[in-house]
Amino acid sequence: MALFERRDSIPIPPKDAQKFVTVCQYCNVGCGYYVYRWPVGKEGGLKPEQNALGIDFTKQGVALESQSITETMYNVVRGEDGKLYNILILPAQDSPINRGNYSIRGGTNAQAAYSPTKPTRNRLHYPLIRVGDEFMPVSWDEAIDLIARVVKGVKD
Repeated sequence: MALFERRDSIPIPPKDAQKFVTVCQYCNVGCGYYVYRWPVGKEGGLKPEQNALGIDFTKQGVALESQSITETMYNVVRGEDGKLYNILILPAQDSPINRGNYSIRGGTNAQAAYSPTKPTRNRLHYPLIRVGDEFMPVSWDEAIDLIARVVKGVKD
């Protein structure tokens, strides 16, 4: 059983895909990443001038020099407008930290993004406090108050 869905191909972001800058969520090093977001059903072309990556997909890439794009770097998410969007999260070539390289964890940033069709759809909707062996739902005000009292106790 695969940990993630195997794909024969990954959609190419079109020239007008949104581009965001972010950092990896898995450690405190701060490796740079680019997030490309575009509507499901739309795709860029194979030539560099036809896609947001500026990569020529009509030619074979050079091993260890070309941008690696894997299934774990891709996901489908629901936008604020309720529509589905493709996302592709790639290491930033111009990042002074990672210089376009990525760790095994960083290469899976897209898999952690909320998706209505993946395991990330299971999210907490309210805080839970452990009471014995059970988790009890509480309001946000109660949870924040409890945290404040614990922090104050530690500080005192």
